[in-house]
Amino acid sequence: MGKHRDVAVEGLFKKYDIVKLSDEEEIVKLLQEGHGGWNERMKLSLGVKGLVNRVEFGNVRVEFVNSDTWALNPEVLIKDEEEGTGIDDLETGDFVLIRPVSEQEARVLQQDHGGWAAGMEKSLGHTGIVKDVLPGSKVKVEVSQQPWVYNKSLITLVCKKEEMVRVLLRRQSTM
Repeated sequence: MGKHRDVAVEGLFKKYDIVKLSDEEEIVKLLQEGHGGWNERMKLSLGVKGLVNRVEFGNVRVEFVNSDTWALNPEVLIKDEEEGTGIDDLETGDFVLIRPVSEQEARVLQQDHGGWAAGMEKSLGHTGIVKDVLPGSKVKVEVSQQPWVYNKSLITLVCKKEEMVRVLLRRQSTM
């Protein structure tokens, strides 16, 4: 049964999908039974976006933009159907994913868009913060404290800076 459930969940969610946890606390509490349970700290992730890290044992492990990571019942997650949109409206402070493409594909896309530099391969599939939007479809993104200039086509918007600020302020107010 468990293996079949994993296959079904993997059909719904895959690594790097952008999802949002339901903001209905009582529903999440109820549906988390048998899926790792409820933790009071999960309140900080209600209504927050994140990236699917993996699917295992019928659960979806999500890394949220507030830095929390939870194994969740797939029924409490809302898949972002607008994934990839808003890329033309990028602003400083937006939270983005560097697309997990092959190094070869990334090198091709980087031609005439800032070029390729040694070490950039480590940023593929990782998240960062937009530091500047440059002319010519180029975006300066800081990934793991390292700024790189990317072709916009290598970027996926995870959430706008306003949402990041709201999430971080919520976390700070609970400390």
